[in-house]
Amino acid sequence: MGTVGEADLSVVGRLLAEPARARVLIALPDGRRLLASMLALEAGVAGSTMGGHLARLIDGGMLTVQQHGRYRCYQLAGPHIVELVEVIARISPTLTITSGDEITGSSF
Repeated sequence: MGTVGEADLSVVGRLLAEPARARVLIALPDGRRLLASMLALEAGVAGSTMGGHLARLIDGGMLTVQQHGRYRCYQLAGPHIVELVEVIARISPTLTITSGDEITGSSF
């Protein structure tokens, strides 16, 4: 059981545990902004499911969204999120392609 005022890392862990959400964060380095349709392509999910993933990342403080005319552009919420993604990427196993389009993670 945690102590009052202690950081709850499990909240961030749950956001990153979904591969599509992790791919969204990786697709947005250093201030890059993308539309939801482009993020869906990057994450390998249908556009119809991307909205829920983006909403969770916004609610979790990892993304911001800006309206540009009729378009909504998504970006990392700040340098602290860029740093978080970079650090986690450095300690994460790499993905490998096993056959065709099947992608798997390497084990530790």
